[in-house]
Formats: sequence, structure tokens, C-alpha cells
Amino acid sequence: MAVQSKTFINDLGSVVVAEVVNQLNTALSATPLSVLTQPTADAGTGAAGVFSVADDANISGVLFMAPEDCFVTSVKFGGLSTVALNASTPANTAVILLRVPAAWTDGGGAAADQLFRSTGVHGNQGAVALGAAGDYQVVFATEGNALTAAAGFDGNQVGELVGLTATGGAAGILATSIAGTMVAQAAANSAAVSIPAAGFAMNAGDSLVWMFHSKLGAACVCVGAVGYRPVKDSITLSPAQTVKAFNSVNR
Repeated sequence: MAVQSKTFINDLGSVVVAEVVNQLNTALSATPLSVLTQPTADAGTGAAGVFSVADDANISGVLFMAPEDCFVTSVKFGGLSTVALNASTPANTAVILLRVPAAWTDGGGAAADQLFRSTGVHGNQGAVALGAAGDYQVVFATEGNALTAAAGFDGNQVGELVGLTATGGAAGILATSIAGTMVAQAAANSAAVSIPAAGFAMNAGDSLVWMFHSKLGAACVCVGAVGYRPVKDSITLSPAQTVKAFNSVNR
């Protein structure tokens, strides 16, 4: 799925129409920046409602559910902690995002439609890497080396995952960082995946499942938000009309 583009005959030649089209083409929605919590005891280390993840523990949940076909242009993620997200043992820290349809096939080929099931989106498939089987999508997977202070992931900072170059060692993202979350009950070491700078598409009803494994040497609280544009949002007027400056009054 991609952004649809349509051209309309500009028989009005109106700067008002041109301005309306310009507003539609730049429409943007965003979820509020929120503290990310663990919705069930099967979503990581700890009980339902946990929002602080300890060192060498993991946490997961649902970041976003698409209300319409949309194109995600921003995924903000940060850690409220005294240390950067690449502190301590960054090769063992992990951040993963999965795009999950309302009904999907997991890594073992089983049909699934319960997002909060105990085996996770990928299932209990310890010999299968994330995304190697099934029809959900790994949209982002990185170890902590990518989450530098220079990229906006210092302690108590909120960085941008879209366009960030993900990292993963020779073994990829460690399976021990993934297990026991909403991502997977078990999975093999998995490849690093970056989100393209332009973003990625989601269908109405898709969910964005997130997971964080901490090796920061300190407790951490995760925060996140999603920015997106409607998919059918590219309109061209022909012939083009130059939009003149409008008078404006402060509210």
C-alpha cells in the first residue's frame, strides 16, 4: 500500500481551492506522548500495569492502533532514566516494533486474532527469527548501540525511530531479549530492521506492538508517540494555481 495520488482539473482557478488542497496534502495526526505500560503479565517481566523496567528485564505493549489507512511518519521513543539508552551493555538492549494485522499468521504458521495472547505475535517459535515466517511485519528492530545521545536518546530524552539506522551484531537482536513479551514467547536471534526515512504504511485495524529490553544498568520508564498522515492524501490541481498570502488574525 502506498500514498495514492490524484489529479483534478483546476477549472475554478481559485487560490481558496488551492489552499484547501494544500491543507489536505499536509494533514497530520499524532497520538499524545504517553508513558508505556505493560498490559498483561505475559507482556514482559512483572505484572499487568508495570511501567518501570529494571535492568536485564523486558516490557512490551501496544503503541498504536490504526483507525484508518494511514502512513506513519514519526515514532517517538524515549527512556526516562538517568542514563542513555545505549548505556551499560547496549548490545543486549533491544527495541522492536511489529505491525500486526487484526488477523495474522504467526511464525509457526498458526492463525491468530488475539493481540494479547500469551505466546506473543510471533508465537512460541524459538528456532524462527522474527519476520522470517508469518504475515505480520517487523518494522523496526535494533540493539541499543543505535540509541545514542547524539541521535536524541540520552537519559530523559525522546528520540525519533523513523529514519534511524538500526544496529545488530553478527548474531542479530538477541533472542533472550525478545522472549516472554507481546512480540514473542520465543524466537531465534533476529536481524536489525530500520524504518525508512519516509515512514511506513498501516491498514485500518493494524496495531503497532512495541517491546523494550533493558541492559542500561538502571531502571527505565519508556515513553512513546506516533505521528501519521492519511494514505489518500496527495492531490494535484492542473493547471497549478499559485497560492497567494492570506491575511491572518491571531486567535
